[in-house]
Amino acid sequence: NNQSNNDNHFKFDIINLGIETNNCFDHVQIEYNKNRNNEIIQNSNWTKYIEAVVEILKNYYRSNFPNMSINFKNMFTVINGDLLMGVGLSSSHAFILAIISTLIQLNQFPLIDEINIILLAREIERVAGAVTGLGDQGAILLSKRGQILHSPFYHHDFKVINPIYNQFPSELEVVVFNSLEARQLSGAKMLDYAKPRFACSLGTLMLQILMKKRGYSENSLTKIDRLGYISKVISEQIKNQNQHINDNLVIKNLISQEIYKLLLDIPEVTSIKGLIDQFPELVQPIAKAEEEYFLKLSFENRPKTFELRGALLFSLAEIERANEFSNLLDLISKTVDIDKRENLFKQIGNLMIIGHQGDSFNNSTQVTDTYLIDLINRIDNNTNDKTTLIELQPGDFKASTQRVDQLQMTALKYNAIGACLTGAGLGGVV
Repeated sequence: NNQSNNDNHFKFDIINLGIETNNCFDHVQIEYNKNRNNEIIQNSNWTKYIEAVVEILKNYYRSNFPNMSINFKNMFTVINGDLLMGVGLSSSHAFILAIISTLIQLNQFPLIDEINIILLAREIERVAGAVTGLGDQGAILLSKRGQILHSPFYHHDFKVINPIYNQFPSELEVVVFNSLEARQLSGAKMLDYAKPRFACSLGTLMLQILMKKRGYSENSLTKIDRLGYISKVISEQIKNQNQHINDNLVIKNLISQEIYKLLLDIPEVTSIKGLIDQFPELVQPIAKAEEEYFLKLSFENRPKTFELRGALLFSLAEIERANEFSNLLDLISKTVDIDKRENLFKQIGNLMIIGHQGDSFNNSTQVTDTYLIDLINRIDNNTNDKTTLIELQPGDFKASTQRVDQLQMTALKYNAIGACLTGAGLGGVV
């Protein structure tokens, strides 16, 4: 309403009309009073997000507009949407951005550019008790109707956000299957969740050390601060060493082969002690990763040994699958011939299928010495072999469940060109 209050006392009344699941709110009423404890008339997990939005917005405007009078109006809001809530599709960031947008417009505050809103949303999640990156809110803010957004969203380097838009093919539709399976992180499932994330938390540092031993310059290695830059640095070196080769498939296979050789230098199975023995310079990062992912587990569930290659191969391959997916969509937009378009559709579908295979509960891929040596030798014998490209290797991450796998197989049975889980996995949607 039009009643204007100071920044220490105002009321929110929010009704949700969206499609919901049991863990989401119907109606939240909050009287925000900074001078005493906030009165939450109806308790909800979502109230913490509203309070965090208010605090972070106030801090932002005070820092950037020191002479500005910050007076919030009371607010009655209806929220509506047609995406399922609480299953990894309509992120809490969607709710946060709705509240930010409403507060700015209702109170006629100065507009905030998209990049700063992306960063503010991450800070709001942190204050509300969640650790997130930039991807969810970035995708929401930068997306365009009828287009697929492709962009890096690195949580510690927002400068690399560079949106690429691919026209979504008019012949295709997106179908979403809700597994109705909530992610439960306890016991064995917690271990399944922890192991691949432990591997990826150390992957960049381990590969940097191995690349240094293989002769990569310090200058090129300093560019690597995330897994996504591993293949970029390798690509630069391969292209410099093979300037006479113009065949893109050959170059891609040589890049893939170099990654397989690096992974071969990581033991099939290792332990915390084994990791420290091989990478003594990583004692502190290993201890930090162990504390974050393993020491939170009950003693009987802590792994004595584990393997790292499967998760690393999956992650490196998934990055290339995302890039190739965007490249194929761009090619589809320039292709008129129906048969050629159908063939390209099969290729993008195949990327989804292979990605899900790496996540599958029943994934049988084991990234053994034999597996990697076979790929390396096949590339030596034929650099035009498309099947050896890294984006066509599933790896082994296992973020899926039996029910999600069944949904994925059902989609393919009924002629989906591709299907895979989305979100953090261990439940959620296909």
